[in-house]
Amino acid sequence: MNDPDSPAPDSAAAETSRTRVSQADIAQAVGVSVSTVSRVLSGAAGISERVRGEVLRAAREMGHRGSVESHNTGVELKSAFLLFNEDSHQPQISSIYGLILAGLRAAAEDSGIALHFLLRNNNEEVPEAVFSRNDAGVLFVGIDPTPDALARLSNSGVPTVLVNGLDPDLRVHAVSPANYFGGRLVARFLVEKGHRRILHMSSRQRWTIRRRTEGFLQGVEDYSQGSAVVDTKYFKRLEASYIADALTEAFQEGVTPPTAIFCSNDLQALATVQTLQARGISVPGDVSVMGFDDLPIADLCDPGLSTIRVDWRGMGQEAFRLLNLGLVSDKYPARQVQTGVALVERASVGQPPSS
Repeated sequence: MNDPDSPAPDSAAAETSRTRVSQADIAQAVGVSVSTVSRVLSGAAGISERVRGEVLRAAREMGHRGSVESHNTGVELKSAFLLFNEDSHQPQISSIYGLILAGLRAAAEDSGIALHFLLRNNNEEVPEAVFSRNDAGVLFVGIDPTPDALARLSNSGVPTVLVNGLDPDLRVHAVSPANYFGGRLVARFLVEKGHRRILHMSSRQRWTIRRRTEGFLQGVEDYSQGSAVVDTKYFKRLEASYIADALTEAFQEGVTPPTAIFCSNDLQALATVQTLQARGISVPGDVSVMGFDDLPIADLCDPGLSTIRVDWRGMGQEAFRLLNLGLVSDKYPARQVQTGVALVERASVGQPPSS
């Protein structure tokens, strides 16, 4: 006789199915490899949106409990807020962040998720609109939020991603260029060209820029075996007066000038080239100049700017993938993803002038 307290046969079978569905079962149902299923469920990059969608749909329908969608709070993500600083560098928003936005927009369209643009002013750490709905995430674009802001977002259950940013305390997801390794690429390039006296203009304000400087300084030490000298100047912000002052000091009479200058971004590098040329200093005849970012204008200046190319569009797509992973927890810790970089050689860098 059947136990009246036992579940009905159909219910028991369904529960067994949910607990025993394997990645191999999903792979067979979709027609892909087990490794592909594993990568989709772990949120790995490099999977087409079509395959990712088919695997996740099969995982849901088959009752698999390891689906990447379980990282969220159970509410389907329907929209995302893109948060910019109100006083952020406008030229960068129209260039770098324009490319990032293209990647975000493409990923959002593939997922059917709406994007909402917000400006954050200096008196509002996180706009209240971000907390107005439970089916939205937030992407901080080029912003390093305070620890208090990140704690509030986490406690409120808002999926959060830093785009072109870093969280040193691993509270939220983040995606940025491989800044450290990009800095090392610059170091190797300049050292192999023969430069041993280098001026580096940087900033301590953002973690992303700090990583570029760290990689560059360590790379110079490694590749030159200690034979190169780097004078690093830190700026609070990009302003022509700071660049002019640094160049006046570097090229003053009685001081051995640098043979190369590495700037933390292309805008700074372009301003440096123009300031040098206005003073009658030839680039690269007297001094070489190197940037970072590969803005669209980098190959339009005279001379063309040697720089580090960043996959900005890919960064936007990767940020959106991280947003879909949802909240950070003990089971699903924060991910900090780096997108690839490559050195682009143009005419602004040559060999040092003969002494």
